[in-house]
Amino acid sequence: MMPVSAFALLGQFQSFVSILQFVSGGIVTYGIVKYISEYEEKPEVLKKILKSGFQIALILSFLIGLLGLLLSYKISFALFHTKQYAFSIMLLSLTLFLYVVNKLVLSILNGLSEIKYYALLSGSGAVILAICVITLGYCYGIQGAFVGFSIAQIFTLMISVTLLVLKSGHLLPARTKLFEFVRSFDLVWIKRLALFSVMTIVSSIALPVSQIVIRLYVAKSSWVDVGYWQALIRISDGYLLIIGNLITLVALPLFSKRVSASVLRKNVYATLFKLVMLELVLIILVFLLRDWIVRVLFSEKYLLVTHLFFYQLLGDLFKVASFVLGTVLIAKTKVKIFVTLEIITSLMYIGFSMLCYYFKGIYGLPLAFMIVYIIQFIANLIVFRVYTNDKNITV
Repeated sequence: MMPVSAFALLGQFQSFVSILQFVSGGIVTYGIVKYISEYEEKPEVLKKILKSGFQIALILSFLIGLLGLLLSYKISFALFHTKQYAFSIMLLSLTLFLYVVNKLVLSILNGLSEIKYYALLSGSGAVILAICVITLGYCYGIQGAFVGFSIAQIFTLMISVTLLVLKSGHLLPARTKLFEFVRSFDLVWIKRLALFSVMTIVSSIALPVSQIVIRLYVAKSSWVDVGYWQALIRISDGYLLIIGNLITLVALPLFSKRVSASVLRKNVYATLFKLVMLELVLIILVFLLRDWIVRVLFSEKYLLVTHLFFYQLLGDLFKVASFVLGTVLIAKTKVKIFVTLEIITSLMYIGFSMLCYYFKGIYGLPLAFMIVYIIQFIANLIVFRVYTNDKNITV
């Protein structure tokens, strides 16, 4: 089993991977899901959406990858206070294009409501990533685990391409002409996707950036504490992946449809109730089985983590509820209010985490997490009720 301090480094690298992969092309994925679900019956519009999305993503993946290569040593030192992991950052930069293709295929399947194939590709990617990181980490240590993030994209791309080649006639009707790229740019759709991307980029990088800052702060006292906290986050993220996929697959397309405010309220509250109930069941199971989960996923060296679950799981409950309400703002392209709330939440998370860690040590980090997401849930609920106050208007 990986030492606690090494696991902390893995968490730091994973947060950086999330940020780099997202800004390299992942920023258009939510926009593609939204607009494909809206214009699925309009093939000419659909064609423009797909082409514009691919053009944005491919250009960004090239630019961000180039920056990653040029600044790899500086990035390594900034993240880990050593330049020895620069090679892993270079390799990650070179494989960004593969990630972009995989992510775009997933977003298209989601927008077309091809749940079966979305689940197949998403699940396969997660399993391949876990196998690559664990296997290479076991054989070559933390450097091998870092390399595993890049190698996994190669195998996942094979599945993506195979799936599209075999099933393209069923998944993507010929009228969409997915791989027909045009030399000219559709500035109207590029602007619409770019505007939508502002929200998704803030949403997707705010938490990883916050976690990087918090880890660097805690690491001044102890990388071991960072490792325990990272183990807790990994468990939390693991079971929250179920809820997150449901929100992306069901809530985002549903909330994107133009309906009256009263219908939107009914849809949101119904979705909120179902997902919160599911989340409640999951956190009860995780809490009751926490000792067994930690022993199986990690080792007895990590048993201190079992004392951190209570506040973390309560925070997860409010995070899910807040995420459902926040998805409404994404679906309705409410850029200013969404970005403002996400930035405030991120700053609060950093501030409360530093404060709570100062007074309560490692036990203060999940407490800060819970406090922040309770506040965010209340804020999102107020915004949602104000937005749907006039039940007769179409939103």
